[in-house]
Amino acid sequence: MTSHKLYRSLLVTGTLIVLVAVNMTIYDREKTLQEGEKIYLRLSPADPRSMTKGDYQSLSYSIFEDIQKNLSECKDRLPLKRCNASGYAIVEIGDDSIAKFISLYHGEELSPRERKLKFHIENSRLTMPSSRFFFREGNGRLYTNAVYAGLRLNPDGTTILENLYDESLEKIDESDR
Repeated sequence: MTSHKLYRSLLVTGTLIVLVAVNMTIYDREKTLQEGEKIYLRLSPADPRSMTKGDYQSLSYSIFEDIQKNLSECKDRLPLKRCNASGYAIVEIGDDSIAKFISLYHGEELSPRERKLKFHIENSRLTMPSSRFFFREGNGRLYTNAVYAGLRLNPDGTTILENLYDESLEKIDESDR
């Protein structure tokens, strides 16, 4: 009987820990969407949809070209040459909130317009957590004119994708169509 109570207590405790962790993650992401700095990253052409994962657009950011070039130039000095790693780029935020690549981040102090932007290298390919945009089935053609991704940026450099925008930074909205 004692081992049964212990097992039950461990099961309840483990479940509570998981629920608390999940809710903390949701809270952090909601807070980022509400309070994170709004920035725009220019998109590069990418695979538009996947039939196996539903309707979504795989996003590639033009900033990746600059990051890749800088990684290649200093690959001997960086610990990012492993197949899977993370790093930061320094971006400058313009008056229009469009982020432009400045350099790779090496711990230096940032100017008031500069921000850190976290990126990942997975299997020798640059990615960001905000690399897929899901939309309702049949609405893929609405997003063919997407030029920018609107993201919310945390001070730690992490981002959450908010929406896609056209050349004029107008939000592409499925409900308007």
